[in-house]
Amino acid sequence: MGKVFYIPGTPTAIDYALELDDGRVVTNWTRETLEQLAERYPGVVIDDEEAFIAQLKGVAALTHAVIMAKVQQ
Repeated sequence: MGKVFYIPGTPTAIDYALELDDGRVVTNWTRETLEQLAERYPGVVIDDEEAFIAQLKGVAALTHAVIMAKVQQ
């Protein structure tokens, strides 16, 4: 699995990461660095796709709990 840019606690990745020949890691689509993305997406991180998927499970569980709490009101 590759690396992805995402904001922890959110359900979507911003983009996959790509390592350029010069060693820089950038977004696959726009070729932005982590620092450049952070200007538009405060809190953005780069991590393994597995870590992103694992945090998705937590986001889904929290979302479910919030919905159920509102339904039971």
